[in-house]
Order: sequence, then C-alpha cells, then structure tokens
Amino acid sequence: MNDFIRKWETTRKLGKQKYTVRYGVLYIGMTATVLLSIVDWLSNGTLSVVYLGSRLFILPMIGAIIASMRWDNKEKKYAQLTDVSSVKT
Repeated sequence: MNDFIRKWETTRKLGKQKYTVRYGVLYIGMTATVLLSIVDWLSNGTLSVVYLGSRLFILPMIGAIIASMRWDNKEKKYAQLTDVSSVKT
C-alpha cells in the first residue's frame, strides 16, 4: 500500500477540527510565535507585550488556515489514490 495512504488513514481519524488545532494552531502557530518572540527578545533585549499578544492571536489563526488547506489538499490526494473507478484494467 502507498505510504501516503497508510499515514493519511491514521491521521484522518483525528478529524479536520482536531487536525487543524494540533497541526495548525499548536505546531505552526505557536512555534512561529515562540520563534519570532525569541528573535524579538534577542534583537531588542526585551519582549514587547503588545507584539507578543498580537503574535499569540494572529499566528495561530494563520496556522489554522494553513492546516485547513493542507487537510483539504490531502483529502483530495487520498480520494484520487483510493478511487477504484479510476483504475484501468
């Protein structure tokens, strides 16, 4: 079986909402927030509460949008790879 199909079948059991929260909000959004905050702190010697608050709000939302789009693309790819009617005999 295709490696993508096997992995996606496991991942898609989470559902779109949990996938979006886990991979978009937590992994992408919060990682970007932490990394940009570290860069801000190292370059300015201080951490701006206003910028931190903005990052905590905006970057997880962007991450959720990205994860949602990735979910949709992976679902399309999964549907194409598992479509029995498209297999030529």
